[in-house]
Amino acid sequence: MKRGVRNLVHTQLLTKSNRLRFAGARGPHLLPGAGLVSSLATLRKCLDQVPPKRERNPGDPDKGERRTSRSLAMAKQGAKKMKDVNKKHMDFLLRLILTSNVIYIVVRMAIMHSSFTWKHWIGLMVTSAAYFLPYKQLASMAQPVYSDKGDLLDGGFDLNTGGICEYLHDVIYITLFVQLTTIISEKFWWTYLVIPSFAGYKIFSLLRGTFFSGGSEGEVEDEKTRKKREKMEKKASRGKMIKTRTR
Repeated sequence: MKRGVRNLVHTQLLTKSNRLRFAGARGPHLLPGAGLVSSLATLRKCLDQVPPKRERNPGDPDKGERRTSRSLAMAKQGAKKMKDVNKKHMDFLLRLILTSNVIYIVVRMAIMHSSFTWKHWIGLMVTSAAYFLPYKQLASMAQPVYSDKGDLLDGGFDLNTGGICEYLHDVIYITLFVQLTTIISEKFWWTYLVIPSFAGYKIFSLLRGTFFSGGSEGEVEDEKTRKKREKMEKKASRGKMIKTRTR
């Protein structure tokens, strides 16, 4: 701002001096010192137009504090959104479990009570456990974290991610399918074999990747290295042959 004022004053002074020179060439009709007085008046007017520098209040936050407060506000909004999403998801799973149990109890235990035996009681206990354990694990993962003052710090784990969350959802959905289809036929209990079969497949893949993949990868790398070395040797031998022929 000060540099702009200086440039403006310099321009005004040059303009005044040019006018004085032009007037002196035509005739000395200006009073001595009139151009200097006018330039000083212009300089004073420009300085009066310069806004005063605003002093910082000790209580006002600086740029770093404002940036930090903005980041904290965004983090709180994200945590609140995750908390609401997890709550809706857990409520949806709970409604599915309760609806399936109500249908099974009304249809299989009330309407078809004549063929309901102790085996069906055991099946109901198995499905209840298969519902309870994964649901409890998911609920503990979705539990929000609060500070001592009651502020929300973390909205919980994202239940839509893969890994263990996906496996727990699969157990709930398979149990839902088994419980409803066994009303029609008890052969659908064999569907539960999908869970241990899939678990065994994952364990086998993990063990194979841990104990057997290292050796096979090493052999592949050795083969690649050997071929690369042979190729480099062939190029080197060709270069030597060309040099000997030129000599």
